[in-house]
Amino acid sequence: MSTVDIAIPGDGLRVRPVAIFLFLLVPFLAVAAGYRWFGEGIDYPNYILFWDQLSQSQPFAGVRFEPGFVWSAWFAKFYLDWDYGTFSAVLVALALFLKLRLILRRCDAPGIASICYFMAVYPLDEYTQLRAAVGMGFAYTAVDGLLDRKYLRAVILTALGMAFHYTAFVPPLLAVGIAATSRRSLGPTGLMMIGGSIVVGLFARYALPTLIGINPTLLNDLSLALGGKPLPFLRGENVRIIVVIIVSAIFQRPWRRDADNVYFCLSAAHLAPYIAFASIPVFATRLAFLFQVPLLLYPFRFDQSLESRIPTVFVVGWAVWALYNSIIGGQVAF
Repeated sequence: MSTVDIAIPGDGLRVRPVAIFLFLLVPFLAVAAGYRWFGEGIDYPNYILFWDQLSQSQPFAGVRFEPGFVWSAWFAKFYLDWDYGTFSAVLVALALFLKLRLILRRCDAPGIASICYFMAVYPLDEYTQLRAAVGMGFAYTAVDGLLDRKYLRAVILTALGMAFHYTAFVPPLLAVGIAATSRRSLGPTGLMMIGGSIVVGLFARYALPTLIGINPTLLNDLSLALGGKPLPFLRGENVRIIVVIIVSAIFQRPWRRDADNVYFCLSAAHLAPYIAFASIPVFATRLAFLFQVPLLLYPFRFDQSLESRIPTVFVVGWAVWALYNSIIGGQVAF
């Protein structure tokens, strides 16, 4: 299939028919999320309430959203005269563009990988957690910059991501740790993740009362979070992701390539929040979701062997099941 270079020096992105199709699909999915064509969803009422209460003179009054999100909403509402649907559609388009660009750069089957993204991640990310969607778009583009040794770009992108979701620093920071500890063996990387999970878990258990004392407005949210039942580590979603990781390890050995090794380890980090926040299921599930994008990257990197394509089958199965869960869970409706 013929390709041509995009006039972006050093970027390495190529134009393919599948790329044209995907980026034509972005406006449809963005407008669908902005104007809730697939149902209202879970977080939508909170965003509408924020938009309706947003003040021109005091935009941060009674708001705990990140400053980048608040200022962009303030500018869109009071200076561009947009409604919330238009504003959220633009942010969804930005998030999708960043992630599809990454898929096109890092995958040998970007069409299948993108369809899996639309099934598994889009309903819970762009369609539900708008701020996290934009934050993770910048965060994983920052990781891509780190892999290309473009460190200033990575820092700027991480800062932009944190302006929309504070957790955006996590994937780039972990990527640095993975690159530093896995040069000869994955053992130090595994110990780093397990140790980090234990430390964070102890912090969550013993420091939350102090945080509540410092900021009493956290009490309601944390009380709701702590009120949930602990999730079993080997729950269905985790088992399916573990299967994808194991199958990829057997048939692809992604640690042989630097970029795939980083994304492979980042996907394994999906399991860490269930160790760190075992008693806080809301935190565990939300943080674990930050590490699903890598599952759509390294499994779609093939060599000349047929067996290197086997993990793709398992990723497609995981994506179909994730879409089913999103439908029965009320995130999307058709």
